[in-house]
Amino acid sequence: MDRASGLKIFTKHKQVFTKTLLKMKEFYKTIRTTRATLVVLLMGLLLLAAQAGFAQTVTSDKLDYPPGSEAIITGTGFGTLDQNNAVVEEEVQILVEHIYWDGPDHIDETYTVTTTSGNFEFNYYVGTDEAYEEFYLTAVGLNSGKVAYCSFTDKPAVDGVGSLTVTPVFVCAAGNYNYEFNFDAGSGNQYGTNSKLRITFPSTWTINPSLGGNVTLPIGTGDNTVQSYTVDGSILTLTFKTSNGGTFSFNVNNVPIPAEAEYTIVAETDAGNANGSFLEVAYQPVMPHQQLIVA
Repeated sequence: MDRASGLKIFTKHKQVFTKTLLKMKEFYKTIRTTRATLVVLLMGLLLLAAQAGFAQTVTSDKLDYPPGSEAIITGTGFGTLDQNNAVVEEEVQILVEHIYWDGPDHIDETYTVTTTSGNFEFNYYVGTDEAYEEFYLTAVGLNSGKVAYCSFTDKPAVDGVGSLTVTPVFVCAAGNYNYEFNFDAGSGNQYGTNSKLRITFPSTWTINPSLGGNVTLPIGTGDNTVQSYTVDGSILTLTFKTSNGGTFSFNVNNVPIPAEAEYTIVAETDAGNANGSFLEVAYQPVMPHQQLIVA
């Protein structure tokens, strides 16, 4: 069933809704008591729900996704009931329409899922080349004729958004110290697949993220994790991704700090658009005494 057929079904449901509402208004004129009014209104609402098919829904787990991520689509209330009030197996056709923000280009994709309960879950991959698009999704039950809609966007993160902070900020004596760094993607910002965080440490620091080394990273494949890393001297580059406004932490341990030391650590991000363009993230204020400045 194509989108035109789905729209026809939706229009038919709307017409049924309007006719039922008019019948309710006419019948309402014939009743006189408050109790009767309440009974009729309740019956009318139940009738509208049954005839107009309001029970079915389709939703996405987020309103916006970075390119290279997955949208989880959930549908409920599809299918019909048999004489034993059991849900009849149904195929649900899903139409995904792409609308580009910067042009008239338009792409349609069609998928089909099968449900035996009236509910379904469908994972839709948002491509890495699909930044700045709007997605309109229509789900149509091929047997029941039930229709539901949802929409979402795929705005990528911006280079240089977020912050890197460190604990402790300063120490009061020379010695070996362990430091915890925390990266914050920033409110409303979500770094997708292939985003990079480049950190330039002091040249006197040892940076070794390998097994048994002094750098501990949150290696993983999901949000707020590091997928891979490279080390070039004192420069550590992390490939990572975050949820919307997500954070992750890592540790650099056993760092020898001499007396009267002051360090500046520069952190930059590339939002995964593969253009190699890095911008500095926010830094925390300079602290007194032994200073470790994150910039």
